[in-house]
Amino acid sequence: MRQNEQSQLLTVLIFDQFEEFLFDHKDPASRREFYEFLRQCLAIPYVKVILSLREDYIYYLLELNRTINCTF
Repeated sequence: MRQNEQSQLLTVLIFDQFEEFLFDHKDPASRREFYEFLRQCLAIPYVKVILSLREDYIYYLLELNRTINCTF
């Protein structure tokens, strides 16, 4: 992704059915490593992240926002 940034190539990461990840990793501590990965990705100018999840899981984005200090 860093090489793409240097070449000004847009990288889009799409996580479809993201609620499955949340369902499989019920403990917030077990999700922290992935959240840190997302934080690092979002710090790269030419990387965009798309999360697709069911509406009843959307409150998890608040947890993600608090964990990695990003705004969505």
